[in-house]
Amino acid sequence: MAKYHIKPESGEPGNCDAKPGNCPYGSDAEHYTSKVAARAAYEKQQTDKLVFEKVAHDVKLYGEDSSVFRSWSKISQDYKLVKDGKRFVLANGGGKGTVLTEWHGPAVLKSAKEMTGFGEEKTDLTKVTTKDFNFGQATRNDFTGPFAVDFLEKTGVLGTLGRISAQTPNESERFIKTNDDGSLRIDPELLVKGHPQFSRSETVMAKLAGSLMGAKAELNLDTDLAYLDMTNRRRVLDMLADSMEIRVAAIPF
Repeated sequence: MAKYHIKPESGEPGNCDAKPGNCPYGSDAEHYTSKVAARAAYEKQQTDKLVFEKVAHDVKLYGEDSSVFRSWSKISQDYKLVKDGKRFVLANGGGKGTVLTEWHGPAVLKSAKEMTGFGEEKTDLTKVTTKDFNFGQATRNDFTGPFAVDFLEKTGVLGTLGRISAQTPNESERFIKTNDDGSLRIDPELLVKGHPQFSRSETVMAKLAGSLMGAKAELNLDTDLAYLDMTNRRRVLDMLADSMEIRVAAIPF
């Protein structure tokens, strides 16, 4: 089946011939079955970006508790108006006294937070899931990262990483670290080193995921797979087949 990505330099959809997980223009989730779908997704991303930038600006200027982000029904009629189909409110901020500015409301603020992690409280690492990770940056980790993190979540290892990270005061020593935009990333170098709280099977799966993210690890699939139950063994083989094109039949089962 044909798949399409968006070329960042032009914003135009293009046919993708890269192997799964190897496209520099995004993860599998950022590929589409038609040019129309790819273009629609790109336009939504650009709209979301503009909304976020406006929301971030107004939060800094007026604050989250201002009428700009308050429910419309809870704002006095004396402090709001509708003009040309747009809603405006009186707000105080930015050293300019009380000004008339565009109303966003709580739903837009919530959407902006969910979209980028902007303004949210610190992520509860004990409940972290793949949605908390950002694979949008073109780095080594992003080519194999989505496969590896999804694998860690499905096998339950991600929960272990989150629990241990939440107990680790020094972020440099945590498996899960925070990006500047509030999203998360996994440190593959720490992952392949393991941890005393890992079970033997978690150690094997962590080393495998870390190696797919670019860290060097000694792996012997012939013996290491023996430490996994049948379900996780199948997950390992499926991930390797998807991300590295290793024929499943060629790996000792």
